[in-house]
Amino acid sequence: MKMKMNWNWKDFFIVITLGAISILAFFTIIDWTIEKDSIIGVDIAVAFVGTIFGGIISGGLTLIGVKLTIKDQRRVMSQEKVDKAKYIYKKILPTMVTLDFRINDETYLDSSLITRDAKTFNEIINEHSAMLKETEFDFINNIESIHYWVGDIENYFERNVGKVDSEMRTDLKLIIIFKRYSKLSMSILRSMIRL
Repeated sequence: MKMKMNWNWKDFFIVITLGAISILAFFTIIDWTIEKDSIIGVDIAVAFVGTIFGGIISGGLTLIGVKLTIKDQRRVMSQEKVDKAKYIYKKILPTMVTLDFRINDETYLDSSLITRDAKTFNEIINEHSAMLKETEFDFINNIESIHYWVGDIENYFERNVGKVDSEMRTDLKLIIIFKRYSKLSMSILRSMIRL
């Protein structure tokens, strides 16, 4: 994978400053060794100082390279999380929309179809739970919340098998469950549109 180097002014300033300090220090030490009439020859002093400052400059450039690599790795990991969220979304979307349609159907509340769709939805979430944990935090919260409410829908219809459609439509608990589910499904749709 080809990595694009994005230099910002801070990195550029650090490199230029380190280079300028190294060059000034290099000439200062060379001048110091010549003035003192030391035993160390100029060629040895130049080699010694050059090695030290070369290490400082290469170390600084290495740190900048590592910083850019970490930044790129974070971007790649973030993209992988988005891709996993999109995959899970594509898996649950048909069932989520069908369940939402059945819940909001004004003409008839078919408990057997709603229960079947709720079970299918829960099976899909359970099947992809490991992948779900590797996605973005908001997406996980929305899916876990809707998973909870779909479980409530499933449990409600299993407990109220003999109830008539009109009785269920006026049950406050079911109304709350349906409203919460609809709100969360819209929240998931909005979050996936932003991705």
